[in-house]
Amino acid sequence: MTTGTWYHLKASIVGCTITAILKTDAGTATTTATATDSGCLASGQAGLRTHLTSASFRNVQVTAAGSSTAAAYSDAWASGASTGWAAYGGTWSTTGGIERQSAGGTDGPKLLSPPRVTPTRSRAT
Repeated sequence: MTTGTWYHLKASIVGCTITAILKTDAGTATTTATATDSGCLASGQAGLRTHLTSASFRNVQVTAAGSSTAAAYSDAWASGASTGWAAYGGTWSTTGGIERQSAGGTDGPKLLSPPRVTPTRSRAT
């Protein structure tokens, strides 16, 4: 990854299998990785996390996979606020539709979506 470059990250979580596809905002080449988590949870919240760095997020979408009846969720932070999101560590701010975490500490800052989300497939750009 290159500092200052926007990426599209599409993470598909179906059961305990996670598939992530990454590409630059302007590119067409993709990198794909798949993993299976033997201790996965059946439900929970969408979240954003950084590790040892700052990061910016925009246009987060969570949609149901297959025949799931889970509610869809999206947030473009267009209001200029991250209403309902809960921050744990780090320095989070919302400006111009972009959610930023600017602390570079080792505590792994997290931002969790409002609790109504039961994600089975997620995407952040």
